Amino acid sequence: MAGPVRVTEHLERAVGPSGATTVVTDRGTVTAATVICAAGAWSAALGAMARVDLPVRPYRRQVLVTGPLPDRPERVPMTIDFSTSFYFHGEGRGVLLGMSDPDEPSGFDLSRSDAWLPRLSEAMALRAPRLTEAEVATGWAGLYEVTPDHDALIGEAPAPAASCTRPASPATASCRGPRSARSSATSTWADGRSSTSRPSPPSASRRARQERNSTVSEEVSEHPPLSGGQDSAPRSRLGRVRTLLVALTVAAAGLAAVTPAQATDDTPGVVSRAAVVDVPGAKGGTAAQRERALLDHWTPERVRRATGEKKAAAPTVDRDDPRLAAAGPHSTAVGKLVFEHAGGKPDHCTATAVDSDSEILVLTAAHCLHEGPGGTWTKNVVFIPAREGGSDPFGRFGAWNVATSALWSSGAEPDWEHDCGLVVTNDNAQGETVLDAAGGYRIVPDARTGEEVSVMGCSGPPYDGEHQEFCQDLIEPTVPPMNMWQVECPNMTPGSSGSPWLLDYDYDTGSGCIGGLNSISDTRGYLASPRFDAKTGEFVAMVERIAAARP
Repeated sequence: MAGPVRVTEHLERAVGPSGATTVVTDRGTVTAATVICAAGAWSAALGAMARVDLPVRPYRRQVLVTGPLPDRPERVPMTIDFSTSFYFHGEGRGVLLGMSDPDEPSGFDLSRSDAWLPRLSEAMALRAPRLTEAEVATGWAGLYEVTPDHDALIGEAPAPAASCTRPASPATASCRGPRSARSSATSTWADGRSSTSRPSPPSASRRARQERNSTVSEEVSEHPPLSGGQDSAPRSRLGRVRTLLVALTVAAAGLAAVTPAQATDDTPGVVSRAAVVDVPGAKGGTAAQRERALLDHWTPERVRRATGEKKAAAPTVDRDDPRLAAAGPHSTAVGKLVFEHAGGKPDHCTATAVDSDSEILVLTAAHCLHEGPGGTWTKNVVFIPAREGGSDPFGRFGAWNVATSALWSSGAEPDWEHDCGLVVTNDNAQGETVLDAAGGYRIVPDARTGEEVSVMGCSGPPYDGEHQEFCQDLIEPTVPPMNMWQVECPNMTPGSSGSPWLLDYDYDTGSGCIGGLNSISDTRGYLASPRFDAKTGEFVAMVERIAAARP
């Protein structure tokens, strides 16, 4: 190659008769006898575009640089303590030092943290006590690419059968049966990827979509912005421009919150309360009378108003795009969550029944339940699984309790990286739990860059909010400093907040597991999800304890 080529969103790879490899990017085409991937921490995402599985994961590594040390030897070579990974070498008049943190999760977080400093201090005191007295002048964080055996990936990838744009990569684990183990999961808070979903048949077969995926370009026509008429923002800005990010609820309410207990990344905590039922006939009644009044409150006209008025033409979306499929429903466990803001304005999101021990949990975005720092809880919350064209095939489930991560509303602004909420539901009119009636998906941690995700949501205007829109794409990390996952799904419009990101989704059986959810969008069809990890599992476990108290 004559020089580096910056690859952003598009890459195709093909091998010609002469053996030369052609790489087509959105910055140009390059042909060479040998193409080397030197993307470092981003290698997995780049490899996935060319149908090459590169088991590379990014990890944050931090370094510190001391101020001048008057008695420092003129030459300080690179010195490593292999028992701890502590290292140092000369840097200007001071010393640069660092070490790995075994507790650091995989991700693209480039913020600085003090969590590693106690371990660093112990290693310094043992190997270089003089450095413990030095003043820190500066420091920074970077990304270190790590492979399963910690060795370099050296070798030739097999030639592709055909060029492909961001192809689907096969899942390395399955969710076919109840509680099937997920081989690559390091956390133990979920038994694995599994499902008890009873889905409706999809409109397109997996084989047909995979065939289209190898021949159709991923270009999708632009559609009107989700709110406010702001300029569209490219995917590369999703992590940088918070002013363009919009929550995917239909009615925009002021973002604002409770006063939660002290919450930190180490102890996230839960903020919850009994669901607010503020409808005629509910005050002073029994629990059963309040539930009946709540369900009666949501008349067909009120549900329609929760979806919002259709004020714009439907976005120009190519239904032959391999990521998209026609209307569903695609899963009985996914449905419409209707609620009202404090002032009484109706609204809706998407939610999913969870395969949990209590059988009464429903997952959605935190901002569908609580408006954020300085704001209030939403009220009159009802979940309608598999709603299709006004039909409620599995009944309705009123909220008994609502909960969000304490980190969602503990700061000055909403913490989108913890935009995760759970509803503890009452049973339907037939006395069935939501899991018994509609099925559910288990929540799992540790989605991976390049992994295929299937998204189903009750998209509102310009859609009708009365069926499930479907999209499939490959997971990518957002741009730092935001530490979330992102996909491109132009048909996920306001009302799709809370839509599940299903991993290992099977078209024929509908099985899968939840590895994320729709949180925010950059107005151009690129969606971001919190990263589900061990702390997400702790949050779910805490809400399960709350659910155990439901009568």
